Formats: sequence, structure tokens, C-alpha cells
Amino acid sequence: MAKMDVPVQLSNELFEFLQGEKLVLLGTVEADSKAPGVSAISWVKSCDEKRIRFSVTTNSRIIANIKANPQVVLTVVGLESVYSIKGL
Repeated sequence: MAKMDVPVQLSNELFEFLQGEKLVLLGTVEADSKAPGVSAISWVKSCDEKRIRFSVTTNSRIIANIKANPQVVLTVVGLESVYSIKGL
């Protein structure tokens, strides 16, 4: 099986898809237990082909998790596919 190149930026389709309010899953590492954690969030927007922003409440455990370990995975279901987007 040939090795597939991993894209380093959003496709135009995915960029446009993430312009509106979408339900996505955000995977983080729990700050206290170091276990994987997944949260559903809906305030997500692509700023450009390399940056995606999201909003959570100030008391969300997501903030503590990202401060402790900035590695995240954003899972997007749409455009007849499922996308996993890694980020820091």
C-alpha cells in the first residue's frame, strides 16, 4: 500500500464548511488523569486554511486540558466524510 501524504492545510471545501456553526468533536488529554477526553463543541470557525478557532466557556475543562497538553484532535463529520485534524 502506498503511503498517503497528510495535508498540512484545509481544503477549500473544508474551509468553507467550517465557516458556519458546526457540531464537531474535540479530543484532548485530561489534565488530571492523563486519559483521553472528547468534547462536543459547536462554536468553531476556520480563520484561514491553517487555523481553526473555537470557543468554550471559561470554566470548561477543555481549557485546563489544553494548557496542560496543547495537542488536540478536531473531528469533523461532513462533506460525505469524516476528518481528523491534528493541532497544537
